[in-house]
Amino acid sequence: MKHTFYFVLLFPIIFLISHCNGVFYCDQINGVKECDIGAWLQWNSCTHSCGGGSAKRFRKLCCSPSYNSYNQCALNCNKTLSSLQETRTCGQTCIQGYFNVSQNSCQCSGNYTGDCCQTLKADISTTTGSTNGIAWKIPLICVAVIVACVGIGCLIWFLVKRYKKNMNNDNIHPTDDSTTE
Repeated sequence: MKHTFYFVLLFPIIFLISHCNGVFYCDQINGVKECDIGAWLQWNSCTHSCGGGSAKRFRKLCCSPSYNSYNQCALNCNKTLSSLQETRTCGQTCIQGYFNVSQNSCQCSGNYTGDCCQTLKADISTTTGSTNGIAWKIPLICVAVIVACVGIGCLIWFLVKRYKKNMNNDNIHPTDDSTTE
């Protein structure tokens, strides 16, 4: 029980000192000395999910716990940041377009805009008041549809009425006047 207490108390402290946030890693037992460079860490998250972004990863660098930052340690060890970090392009998804690597952005096709080519551009004629667009045609189309529906309704009404009249005429049988004489 007593040993468990010490383990629970000391393990987090030993872990933090030995890993130093995962970047300032020194393992004196295995011969890693200050300013030694270790393996690459995992890539950071991409800065944008689409439309072009970037992600970075860093190398482990053995530093004294007295340094406040990775950059400060790298400078003290005469290491350039470019030798300790990599940057890659990511987030190359474009919904309605293609990704232009040289510009690290989406090139939208047709009437689409936005970082991810996800937004349909508004019709210019509706925003500028131009009569060249379709905006002025919509009411005209609506009127034409209404007139057509009324016309079809009238035609159906006329045909039904005529059909009923013909049915009534067929049911009327003239009486034979010769039998009544």
